[in-house]
Amino acid sequence: MQNLKSNLTHAEIKLSMIEDILQMDFNEANQKNLNEVFYSFIDINEEIDSDTAEIELKNMDFFSILGMPTSFLIENIEVTFKENVFWCDYIHIYFIKDNDEFTLLFRFNTTEDNEDETNVNFGAGERLYILKNKKLSGISNTEAKRYIENFKNFYNSLSFDITRSDYTQYITFDYSKVRRNFKQFPEVTQLLTAAKNDPDSGLLRLNIILQIDRIYCKNPRTPENDVFYNIGNMQP
Repeated sequence: MQNLKSNLTHAEIKLSMIEDILQMDFNEANQKNLNEVFYSFIDINEEIDSDTAEIELKNMDFFSILGMPTSFLIENIEVTFKENVFWCDYIHIYFIKDNDEFTLLFRFNTTEDNEDETNVNFGAGERLYILKNKKLSGISNTEAKRYIENFKNFYNSLSFDITRSDYTQYITFDYSKVRRNFKQFPEVTQLLTAAKNDPDSGLLRLNIILQIDRIYCKNPRTPENDVFYNIGNMQP
């Protein structure tokens, strides 16, 4: 899934927003439409409110047959982020299956869209990490490919209703958002397993939400201690 507005420059986004707003009548009946115009320009790599997070977590009931954990805990994730901060543009987080265990694969590279749903390949210079026992450790291309395909095969074996949901292989997070949104990360970082409706298709897809204490965030909107972030674009 690609957010088309993410391809616009900041100036183009502002002009488009102004144009949409000028065409509207400012009255109470159109307040909802005005809100929709505003929120359509918010990048989904951003903070969400607790009510939205609760809805996305509840949506996982649809995928309960998968048997996935409700969250993933990662120790010292900041170490891995710092190792890749100077060269990496994107972090891709894959759902993977290792035997009977579900976990996550982190793929660091400079490509926004990996385009590998049917043929998983990794380019030279990419870095891959698997989450095991709450720690991220390096993994070979061969192992990564096998785990990604294991999850896809298991997902497809459950025959989800394709008129209601779609497969999520990985979720892409813009690395610049890490630098922009966060001061640092806690000793243990929590990623919540969630599901949200794809803005393009309306189909329900697996997603990941970062839950983090506000003290680690640069400019959190919420006054609450817990801050929630939609990790990024659901792919493919």
